[in-house]
Amino acid sequence: MNSLKHKIMSMTLLITLFTAIIIGGLSISTTTDITNTEARKSMQLTSQLKSTQLNSIISRIEQSVDTLALTTVNNISDTKAFQQNSTYVKEYTDSMERTILDFANNTQGALSVYLRYNPEFTEPTSGLFLVRSDVNSQFEKVTPTDFSTYEPTDTAHVGWYYTPVQNKAATWLDPYMNANINVYMVSYVVPIFKDGVSIGVVGMDIDFNTFQNIINDLQLYDTGYAFLTNAENTILSHKNLPMGTSLNDERFGNLNAILNDTSCQNTSIQYNYNNQTKDLCYSILGNGMKLALTAPVKEIYSNSLSLGLKIISAAAIALLLALLLSIIFSRRLIKPITMLTDIIEKTSQFNFRHTTNTKQLYALKDETGTMARAVHTMRQSLRTIVGNIDQVSETINHNVSSLCSVTENMNAMCMDNSATTQQLAAGMEETSATTDHISESIAYINTSTAQISTLSANGNVLATQVMERANTLYDKTALAREQTQNVYMTVKDKTNLAMENAKAVDKINALTNVINNIASQTSLLALNASIEAARAGDAGKGFAIVASEIATLATQSTQTVKDINAIIQEVHNAVSHMSACLVDTSHFLENVVLTDYDNFMDVGKQYADDAHNFQDNMSHIYNAINALAQTTAQINDAIQGINGTIAESSSGVMNIAEKTGDMVKATTQTQQLANTNKDCITELEKIVKSFTLK
Repeated sequence: MNSLKHKIMSMTLLITLFTAIIIGGLSISTTTDITNTEARKSMQLTSQLKSTQLNSIISRIEQSVDTLALTTVNNISDTKAFQQNSTYVKEYTDSMERTILDFANNTQGALSVYLRYNPEFTEPTSGLFLVRSDVNSQFEKVTPTDFSTYEPTDTAHVGWYYTPVQNKAATWLDPYMNANINVYMVSYVVPIFKDGVSIGVVGMDIDFNTFQNIINDLQLYDTGYAFLTNAENTILSHKNLPMGTSLNDERFGNLNAILNDTSCQNTSIQYNYNNQTKDLCYSILGNGMKLALTAPVKEIYSNSLSLGLKIISAAAIALLLALLLSIIFSRRLIKPITMLTDIIEKTSQFNFRHTTNTKQLYALKDETGTMARAVHTMRQSLRTIVGNIDQVSETINHNVSSLCSVTENMNAMCMDNSATTQQLAAGMEETSATTDHISESIAYINTSTAQISTLSANGNVLATQVMERANTLYDKTALAREQTQNVYMTVKDKTNLAMENAKAVDKINALTNVINNIASQTSLLALNASIEAARAGDAGKGFAIVASEIATLATQSTQTVKDINAIIQEVHNAVSHMSACLVDTSHFLENVVLTDYDNFMDVGKQYADDAHNFQDNMSHIYNAINALAQTTAQINDAIQGINGTIAESSSGVMNIAEKTGDMVKATTQTQQLANTNKDCITELEKIVKSFTLK
């Protein structure tokens, strides 16, 4: 039987079901999309924030070591002396110790700092090595690594030195365990070159816990986590995997390819690992390392699933309530109709007996009650009652209109309060961002100012020294050239004199020839005298003795002349060699030494020009200081912006307070109108009670 009761219940259930399906489906779809999008954005934002935090640490470390390397190079005034003079190297090392210690103390997480020299022209343990056991202790100077005990190809022990030098570029090294203090370290090394010569390296060892603590503190959902790899996708820090694990393995699926694709940075990418689908978001840090965040997809989207279940549950509860209410409402609606139908049937049968439970029927305010009270003798009374009801209705309508107006005002105030609150929140966020920017700028200004001050002071001293050395070099070169010119003239004169003396030797040769001829004649004369003495017999014996002595004298003279000739030949050879040497010496002085001194004078002039250029560099440094002053002015502007934002926030708070007071007044008016409506309802109840049957 299609009764009115069943029709009302069916219609109510269908409307409720249709409404629940439409609203629930839209709610589930919309909330799922919004929740999933916000989950991905939250993961990406977390990755960017942690990357920014790590890059800030990396940037400070690089800035510290790069500045230290620049200071190290600028303080080397003589590259050749550094290569050849161990005393110069020691004095330079002692002068740098205080500077290196200051840089190490002002670098976050620094456990050691070192300045090592090229072992090709310095001692194998030369340089500085400062180390401490933890970031709270003091640095101590220890003996540096002995290069002579390792081959340059031994990257495990001395790769920290030779790799940056060969690459001629600053290098971040992978973390390693320092067995002496049982701490993982990561190193940043900068090679030092001066005038094209490799001087050595400057480096710092940083406590790797500085990076690991940031990574380990990051918790994503229930089982999500962050991990760190090097540029080759080898694990450096991971929740479950040991350091050194390569991600280029089949068990990690396409994770290695994702990390090698730079277009995937700061985006959410899905991959499979251990039969589980995960979302990954990674960023490449300033030192080439990669920070990755990963979490199971079901955990990331668990909020949307939970919200969908809640919406479905709410829809089911709404359907049950609708079913229950439709049953109750249909029963209450059909019961008086059934009673009224019974009265009408009795009336059609001219049965006017009093019916039980009629008071409940007459008390109804709907059409059924009106029909039950429709008695001919009460028509005039009903007109009066209707008039009274109309007046009360107008009063209620007026009050309801007032209530609607007040409600609209309250809604507008609430919307204004919400907008003001959002503006206040945005102002606070802007204030926070500006404060962070100011902090970074102030830190950079402090560091840059200290560095520029040091460079300016050193530059002024070096400029003065360079000018003095240039002038001294030029003066000494001019004096040396003048002295060399004098030596050249003296050698030239002595060379000419030696050539003349060589001609005297030729005269001696002529004299020795004359003496040799005389000796020959004397020998011939002695021979003739001996012949004549022999002819004379005994009378010529005395003459024979004289002749014999003359012959002996002639023989000795001849031998002496030979000896003199031999000595003269040696003297002649010596004079010839000396003359040749003097000629070569004069040519060397004229063509080489004097030319070199001319070049030295040109170099001295160039040295002076370089000194002027150095002074120009000091002017550039002065301009850099002015740039820092402009940066300080920008920071002041940022501070003024913060003050303006805070003032706007204060104004917003005052505005909220005023509107809250207006809302309180509006609430009071609403209460008054509600009391008025209550009185009207009481009046209506009195009118309804006037409907009684005799």
